[in-house]
Amino acid sequence: MVLTDTGLLIGDYQGVLIKYKEQVAYLLTLTILSYYIVCGPVFSCIAKIKVKLSTIKGLNSFAYLLLFFQVLFFAFNISTGSNTAGTDFQTGGFIRLLWLFLPVDYLFYIYYFVGRETKVNKIYLVNVIVFILSMLSRGWLGWTLVLLYAELCFFFCSHKSIKNKKKINYLILLCFFLIVAPLVFSLKVQLRADLYFSGIGGVVSTLSNIDYIQSYNNFIASFLSRIQQLSNVVFFYDHKQELYKFVSSEIVSNYAWEGLPQQTVAKLLGLAPGVDMHVFLYSHYISSSAEAVTTFQVGFISWFFLDTLSSVFYPLYVLIIIGLSLFLSKKIGGEKLCALTWIMIFLSVMCGWYNAYLVYLQALITFYFIIGLLTLITQEKAKGNHNG
Repeated sequence: MVLTDTGLLIGDYQGVLIKYKEQVAYLLTLTILSYYIVCGPVFSCIAKIKVKLSTIKGLNSFAYLLLFFQVLFFAFNISTGSNTAGTDFQTGGFIRLLWLFLPVDYLFYIYYFVGRETKVNKIYLVNVIVFILSMLSRGWLGWTLVLLYAELCFFFCSHKSIKNKKKINYLILLCFFLIVAPLVFSLKVQLRADLYFSGIGGVVSTLSNIDYIQSYNNFIASFLSRIQQLSNVVFFYDHKQELYKFVSSEIVSNYAWEGLPQQTVAKLLGLAPGVDMHVFLYSHYISSSAEAVTTFQVGFISWFFLDTLSSVFYPLYVLIIIGLSLFLSKKIGGEKLCALTWIMIFLSVMCGWYNAYLVYLQALITFYFIIGLLTLITQEKAKGNHNG
């Protein structure tokens, strides 16, 4: 209603004029249907495929290894200013390549689901605390959605065995989240805006002079902007002819080139697939001289607007990466980890962030091999002790 009444877009494209106002209702219907189909029937059908759950015996060892990597990653980002929201990810020198092959944040998400037990141990809590501090120092906010979703999953999946005291603790945690969310958002904005200009003093000043009501409103607006896709889809539809020319002439790359593996292959073959679409949407249409490095969401259905070839191969590509991630999820953590894959599909695939989703897939593969190695070592030690 806001879009049709004002004729202006919201979210990332705040204030941009809508060219084809009469198509908004049609695009809204397509957007809602895409969410329902992909996150509903498609996900459920693929998730029904039976996969044998792997035996995991080295999870505690993995927890300490993850903590080690998290601390290193935290220290690296603090010292170099790398991986911070709104900054150039190329900073950090050669060492930054390590984190491209070792997606620490996504490994934590996997551990957060797989390692969750009825009684949470100390190493689990330490990993959670380090992760939160690391995210806050980099100005990211999306992690709050994942952890809140995770806690709701744990709550509803075990509600029959949860005592009243435990339920009260969950409610207190939820209320605490709602209270501190605006503060977290203000911290994120401060870090994104001018951490490198005003330093940590600027962050402290912002928090000490925070307008709580305004911060709360900004948080709600940012949350809604993050999960809504209609504005992004409408903008893409309005500029589809121009974007098609950019993609067909390889000035801008299509969805298939998103991700480290594809980019690596492109460089090895001497190919130049073009600028990433998310970066291009901001730099070309909004601001080409902004100091912050910002990317815009594309939206899942937007790629269908470009040409018939995309309409054929695009859904097949999406099915393949979702299928692979669900296979690994069921192999590693069963239904519990499938819940994480669902929220990753909701936040990444449905927003058109295929690079982010492929990093999650990479993390699943990395976790599978590391935990497999640790399990093998644990079993060999057990055999040695038994023989001894």
